[in-house]
Amino acid sequence: MLKNYLISVWRYIARNKAFTTINILGLVTGMTVFMLIGQYVVHETSYDKFWANYKNVYRIHLDRFDKGVLSTQWAAGAAGIGPDFKDNYPEIDSYVRMRTANSLLAKGDIFFDEGGVFFASKDFFRVFGYPLIEGVDSTALAGLNKIVISESTAKKYFGNEDPLGKTLRHRGRNDYEVTGVFKDLPETSHMKINAIISMATFAKNIGEKDESAITTWDWDGWLTYIKLKDGADPKALESKLPDLVKKHLGDEFKTSGYRMVFYLMALPDIHLDSDRMYEIQPNGSRDTVYFLSVIAVLIIIIAWINYINLCSAKSIERAREVGVRKVMGGYRSQLVQQFLSESLLLNAVAVVVAIGATVLLIPWFGDLTGRPIGFELFSHPLFWVFIVVLIIFGSVLSGLYPAFVLSSFKPVDVLKGRFSKSAQGTLFRKGMVIVQFVASITLIVGTYTVYQQISFMRNQKLGVNIDQTSS
Repeated sequence: MLKNYLISVWRYIARNKAFTTINILGLVTGMTVFMLIGQYVVHETSYDKFWANYKNVYRIHLDRFDKGVLSTQWAAGAAGIGPDFKDNYPEIDSYVRMRTANSLLAKGDIFFDEGGVFFASKDFFRVFGYPLIEGVDSTALAGLNKIVISESTAKKYFGNEDPLGKTLRHRGRNDYEVTGVFKDLPETSHMKINAIISMATFAKNIGEKDESAITTWDWDGWLTYIKLKDGADPKALESKLPDLVKKHLGDEFKTSGYRMVFYLMALPDIHLDSDRMYEIQPNGSRDTVYFLSVIAVLIIIIAWINYINLCSAKSIERAREVGVRKVMGGYRSQLVQQFLSESLLLNAVAVVVAIGATVLLIPWFGDLTGRPIGFELFSHPLFWVFIVVLIIFGSVLSGLYPAFVLSSFKPVDVLKGRFSKSAQGTLFRKGMVIVQFVASITLIVGTYTVYQQISFMRNQKLGVNIDQTSS
């Protein structure tokens, strides 16, 4: 029976090449856009999940209030927060403080104005759980004049030589010993790091005996990450933080109107939910991800509705085929199976073509979105499960109505040519067209609104001439 269905489907496609091509192209377009947006969504929601300890790591955010009015919101807060939190709350396993150190690095006559360089305390690798390729992660940042570099940075300065034990000069003054090499961080990291210098070195540079002497709460610009012990409740810990602020500020907290409010942000949420002062780099937006997800769903629904409408419009031409099959003894259930098989085949072909189109368009789409989007979606096992579900669900959703309409034709009416007068399914098809138009208009209006907002931001007069400013 299945063989007969496939033969019938093939004959129908062969007789209606143009119609079938249009139908498949509609599905392919919708599915390709759906997959491209899906790849973007997967990319945006996968940030910082490569760290071994990402489930237990939180960044400390700080809001400062002056006389009850919010004055600043910091991603990088006060210097003394990390050690004070660790000393007062047993839920915290360890912490790391970081400060930017972007500047000139050199090895002999090889110079680079290096970005992604940070001072960090010795527990950096313990907190994040990111192993070193070379060196010992527990001691690599312990002590003065130590530097740990990424794999690509090691290649840039030392070529094929083993970098351990060799030195790099920072700002043309201090020589740092290379004590470790780590694998380059993936693109899905909220921080780009090429080198990490021991925090003990920073303490020495500002005249302190060691890092433990840096305890002030009045010096902002310090990124602080904490690793909670297994089973610790971050919400419960966050609720305790105001007590520490009151204890630290004392009477000043009560009389001056000056307040400090701390928040814990989970490491994987930073990229989409944090937009504060001293962000390491521009982050994404969760609202954008949700908005694009809705667009993707609307587009594929439009594609399926288009398929339903085209198949329904073609039903009159297939009426005689249905009538003859029923006269020859064909059951309605068999006709439904045949038309669903046809829908399944067309959807499967559309998915295969859409995957190929997506692979070809991903580099261009990455340039368009400003994200280095790769092919992570295709390497994920759940993606292929989703593809199977997409084929089956799409086949049933887009093929079920045409199948039941076509299989419901009465042989006598069809063979006498009276089917053309039937109004069966007209109301449903009109409803589908209305839904399709509403979805399309929604997308067009949304796109135009975003375009107008971007154009306004680009063309708004700033009140100053910035054409001859220097960086």
